[in-house]
Amino acid sequence: MMENSTTYLQQKIKAREIDSVILYLPDVHGRLVGERIAAEHLASTDKWRVPGDLLSPAAENGHALFLHPDMESARVLPWLPATALVPCDVYGKKGDPVTFAPRHVLRRQQQRLRQLGLQLGFTTQLQFYLFEDNYGNARAKEYCGMLSKGVHASTHGIWEGSRQESLLRTVRTHMSAAGVPVVSNASVFESAQHEVRLAESMPMESAEHLVLLKHGMKELAALHDRSATFMANWSDAFPSSSCTFASTLSTDDPGIWRPFLAGQLALARETCLFFAPFANSYRRLGARGREFCKRTWKQDNPVAGLRVMENTRIEWEWGGADTNPYLAYAAIIAAGLHGIEQSLQLPSEGEVFPDSNPPCLPASLQEAIDALDGSKVMREALGDDMVEFYLGNARFEENHSREILSWQLRRGFEQA
Repeated sequence: MMENSTTYLQQKIKAREIDSVILYLPDVHGRLVGERIAAEHLASTDKWRVPGDLLSPAAENGHALFLHPDMESARVLPWLPATALVPCDVYGKKGDPVTFAPRHVLRRQQQRLRQLGLQLGFTTQLQFYLFEDNYGNARAKEYCGMLSKGVHASTHGIWEGSRQESLLRTVRTHMSAAGVPVVSNASVFESAQHEVRLAESMPMESAEHLVLLKHGMKELAALHDRSATFMANWSDAFPSSSCTFASTLSTDDPGIWRPFLAGQLALARETCLFFAPFANSYRRLGARGREFCKRTWKQDNPVAGLRVMENTRIEWEWGGADTNPYLAYAAIIAAGLHGIEQSLQLPSEGEVFPDSNPPCLPASLQEAIDALDGSKVMREALGDDMVEFYLGNARFEENHSREILSWQLRRGFEQA
């Protein structure tokens, strides 16, 4: 049996090598929420009652949800003593799946892919900032004058990377031990900014890997008396942090990537909310400039927002480090399948998608909300209940957001 399987975990619990189990689900923003239970009680039930607002602060209170552990996806966490982590699916009181839960949303789109005989794996490159200040000190400083071991802005500079190696080596080794396939890390753009690349895996696995990487890196940073942030734009004085998704369609039709890519352009505005969920996300898009945000594609252009590399490998950089990968992958699949089903024609490189008005991605959270709200295609693909739930959450974000960066930092430095 593979490590992290059901049998392996049961053996660990029986041998008292695991005494704590974290049951979790990704919330609306991809953050891990759930509860810790004593390991000996894991087998006592196959469903665990949790508050109804666990998925989102905008959800209605009073309606309980039930977590169903996905034991085949359980894993042992090497950075916490005697602790295992188990993802869960979410069900309502009557045993019906919660259709707007991120894992369920992505699973439905994966099923649509399989029905067409298509397969889509994702690799990811996630950028973030590392600081010498721990989270408490960062809050006390109001996120100003943050200290870093980095000295020089150096893209992929080995010396700059070595300054952070005590923590980043721990990230690589511990993530590997937990089944998260870290391929490499490097310094990028600014002295405190770094990037981690994950190996290719299927959409659900890739999303699990990415949220575990972010969660684990925060915990490891805290254990090292440090801090890390995945805000898309934590400071106007420093480059923003992106999350790049890359994928190649596996199919017998070598040209099918063209309508798939055309679907991304056709629905770019309508899916933008799933790539940029916070008000702060649009600071990043604005800082990247109009050309980056145009609904166009470029060939072998590493600074374009949507590009094709190595002939048919599609790369998306529209999402920031604050992206929820479950929803981003679901949106990518839904948009691509729309392009295939409608036989959309891909415009020439650099040309804006026909009838694109406006020609660019939304410039604000409110604009993204309006674009998704009016999308008949996304409502049909994802379901009205799912779209309404995420619109409700986005409106909650918009109503509680501030244009002042200091407020966004207090809200998102640790939580994005």
